Amino acid sequence: GLIVGDETTHGKGTVQNVMAVRTSSPLNFFARKPPGALKLTIQQFYRVNGESSQERGIPSDITLPSVINHMDVGENSLDNHLPFDKIPAADYDAVSLINPKIVTALQTASQKRIGNNAEFAKDQDAIKKFLERKQRKTVSLNEAVLRKEIEANKQDDKKADEKDDDKTPKTPPVFRDDHYSNEVLQITLDYIQQLKQAKSAAK
Repeated sequence: GLIVGDETTHGKGTVQNVMAVRTSSPLNFFARKPPGALKLTIQQFYRVNGESSQERGIPSDITLPSVINHMDVGENSLDNHLPFDKIPAADYDAVSLINPKIVTALQTASQKRIGNNAEFAKDQDAIKKFLERKQRKTVSLNEAVLRKEIEANKQDDKKADEKDDDKTPKTPPVFRDDHYSNEVLQITLDYIQQLKQAKSAAK
């Protein structure tokens, strides 16, 4: 199938087991507190092609603008994470309706719509501001300047919260009606059309 959204999934492809630490020390008896626990990685997931989802995650076919794409929130941003690896692929028959030509056509059409969408322009502006803050290596010690920056950030957050409140009813819908969801729907329609054209051309 077609994957649309952030650049990739989180990238966790391992299984952990928590083991309690036990001790026979008489000091621990008086403390009456457990000494702690260890979290051990005991298994790893692999896809049928032999690749692990560890560290890299599952990449999207079509990426939509998102601040998350620029945050250090994936498995690869964690200290001491296990690296990506690969094992021999399973014996399987590849079944896919996705080919590079269709994906390229969908990407091109989506990028064009996003470039002409005012709501996505706001998202891009938020991404730009986030990257500027992220790449900043110094902080002003001038109280007036610092307060101004903090207030500006608060206003940006307030606008984002008000925007979410306006579009979030008391009972959240199954599928949210906003520019992001609408773009996903449009990509789906384009995908169906591309499949029809490919099927007609094959006759």
